[in-house]
Amino acid sequence: MGLYEHVVFKPLHLTIRCILQIMGGLKVTGSENIPLEGGAILACNHVSLSDPLLLLATVPRPLYYMAASELFEIPYFNKLISFLRAFPVQRGHNDSKALRKCFKLLKAGEAVVMYPEGRLNDDPNSLGPLMPGVATLGMRAQVPIYPIVHFGTDKFFPRRAKWIHYAFKEIRFGPPLMLPPLQKNSEMSIKEQTEAASELLRKALLALY
Repeated sequence: MGLYEHVVFKPLHLTIRCILQIMGGLKVTGSENIPLEGGAILACNHVSLSDPLLLLATVPRPLYYMAASELFEIPYFNKLISFLRAFPVQRGHNDSKALRKCFKLLKAGEAVVMYPEGRLNDDPNSLGPLMPGVATLGMRAQVPIYPIVHFGTDKFFPRRAKWIHYAFKEIRFGPPLMLPPLQKNSEMSIKEQTEAASELLRKALLALY
């Protein structure tokens, strides 16, 4: 990680931050909640394909990104996101391969970005239904989940746009959420435990709106 961090990540981190500032400004709220080390899940709302840029510009450590498998079918773009440490997940399926990779990264002390809505949300002022994968991983890997909300990226890089636009952007980091481990002998089923944990994550995200 040393070579990537010093040769690639740090210059890219500063460059993207400058671009975001120049193109309308960038406000960071809750910077004290940015996970600087250790295994962590960054659970974000999703309103634009440019959302990862705000994380790249504000989190001073390399991140891994779980991204929809369709994005890896786009020529050249797939090479770019792979270079930036994105890996594919099949939406709407129990993608065990992607979940295993994510689990290994978390246990190795890496930070992984996940979008629990599972797709882009057309309404930047609301939060769609959450997929259970984020809460499940947090409970199994026993790493903190950091709720994060983006604003303005839908105007900065609208859906189907070919280039970025001048727009003010904000990213809000909430306090980490440590979910209890899954209990096989609990009075609640595994599904019920996961649903309850997902509801806690949903409330933590909504508190940032």
